[in-house]
Amino acid sequence: MEAADDICYGIVDLEDGHRLARVSFEEARVLLWSIAFPAGQAESASYRQLEEDTGRIEYLRARSIGNLVKASAEVFKDNYDAIMAGEFERDLAGSSRFAEDLTAISLLSRERIYATPSVLQIEAAGFEILGGLLDKIVPALATRPDRRSAVNKKIVQIVPQPFTRGTSVYECLLGATDFISSMTDTYALRLFRRLNGIELLGLGF
Repeated sequence: MEAADDICYGIVDLEDGHRLARVSFEEARVLLWSIAFPAGQAESASYRQLEEDTGRIEYLRARSIGNLVKASAEVFKDNYDAIMAGEFERDLAGSSRFAEDLTAISLLSRERIYATPSVLQIEAAGFEILGGLLDKIVPALATRPDRRSAVNKKIVQIVPQPFTRGTSVYECLLGATDFISSMTDTYALRLFRRLNGIELLGLGF
């Protein structure tokens, strides 16, 4: 799962950067090419038939992901004993033969994609939403049932039962964080707005 996240987010974010015109076709092509066609491998006939830049980047993205999956599997196989013993502390994709290529992609993404005002605004809003949800849900779950306020009792009723079964403070904290981490972005935003009185069920204002 870790390797899948590293591979997909790294490669797909670069593709998105090109789609949003933050990364030129040539920049994206060069970065993906050495992964899609490693060791000087000649371009495929399928690639040559593509005429649009968007289609070419999509092709290189798909081929790059496939090669990264294989390379990560090789690292896993070669280091299986160390991984099972808990002695392998590096990420699989970053330990593969494409490590330098992934680093180059990561550097460009941080400079040209993640640091744009729109992305930074979304990240800042995300911190506010996650913190706001924790401020509401943690006290509700961590307070003894006989000492909960009326509001906290309502919040506990909102939280699905699998996340409210903790008896110790530690277990309650795990339940709160597990519940919040399981949310989609849309659900987290909607619940945050409703718990803070910004939006009522069936009414948006």
